[in-house]
Amino acid sequence: MNLFKIYKHFVVIYLKGKMAYHCALLFELIANTILIGVYCAGFMVIFHNFDGIAGWSANEVIFMFTTSWLSYSFSCFFFWSPMKDMGELVRSGKFDLYLTRPINPLLYMVLQQFQYTFIPRLAFSVGFWIYSMNKLTIEWTAASVGFYALNMISAFVIFSSITIFTGTISFWTIKSEEIVSLLTNNNYGLKNYTDYPIPIYSK
Repeated sequence: MNLFKIYKHFVVIYLKGKMAYHCALLFELIANTILIGVYCAGFMVIFHNFDGIAGWSANEVIFMFTTSWLSYSFSCFFFWSPMKDMGELVRSGKFDLYLTRPINPLLYMVLQQFQYTFIPRLAFSVGFWIYSMNKLTIEWTAASVGFYALNMISAFVIFSSITIFTGTISFWTIKSEEIVSLLTNNNYGLKNYTDYPIPIYSK
């Protein structure tokens, strides 16, 4: 509960700073919404021309796609910005400030920021997830719900672990921003391989 109060306090401070330039904040949200909207539109174009891929129907792939995006977006909501900025913090010496706080440095980095830019991604993911759920005839039981929840948590842990790993490379290299982008970028990031069924890729 104490951590929740600290996080809430940091979020208020962070948003107050961003709201000082409210137009920039608004345009940033709009730009991110358009970016994710275009990505989703391209996804839908694929299934406008094809009934399915690798034996998966369009709605099944959408369900898989949004499951991946939900866990990934929640992970980035907490860890993407701290790990993206890690290189600059180490390079400038500002990371030493985190070491002097009476709190775990990683936890402090996560608590002091609020990645509102991932809100459009989460909104699109939830919308498409609900859409696919209405189209699919999945028989949810206690076991299947538990299995799905376990998979979501596992995906969150895996995405978070890889993001943290790429960020910590900054302690041995000059920059790690491009390594983080190699994982997270919407166009060429390795994360995109989890959006589609594995059989469509070559060995």
